Amino acid sequence: MIQSWMMTIIFSTFILVFYVGVYGFVLRRLAHEAQPIRLKLAEFGEVMLTQETFNPVQRQYITWCLDHAFSPWPMIVATFFMPFLAIKLIVFGVGKPSFYDDSRLTRLTGLFLLSTFVANPIFGLMYGLELLVLGIILLLRGGVPMVLRMAASSVIVESKSWSRTVRQHV
Repeated sequence: MIQSWMMTIIFSTFILVFYVGVYGFVLRRLAHEAQPIRLKLAEFGEVMLTQETFNPVQRQYITWCLDHAFSPWPMIVATFFMPFLAIKLIVFGVGKPSFYDDSRLTRLTGLFLLSTFVANPIFGLMYGLELLVLGIILLLRGGVPMVLRMAASSVIVESKSWSRTVRQHV
């Protein structure tokens, strides 16, 4: 009996140490691979803050994204609040904040989400799974036309900024 408890404790300790070591290695590797994205986020955000076209709420959002780009907490908070936001989305429909209509803010948000995913990949994967489940629910609730309409509006915004970026570099 005592030997089985000792083996369980030793085995559990070994698994915990292995998990922490592998998780640390994965975090370090992801951070190294995401460094160009994080630098692009910082540069893009700083350029956006110098422009006069943003109102104070947008500037506050840009500053918040830049301040929290390396923090694991936004992904944790997003993971815990996503079910409540999903219920709101399913019940009341689709809507974006009024200040979010600018494609530059969409690009900033994408870079920010990638950066926070790298800071906390476990909760990032959980958040991604929640988004997948939400997509399936929306597909079942609204059918293919609603999901295609949402995806098309997202792609149109991204493709406009992408084509502008490609034209600048060619």
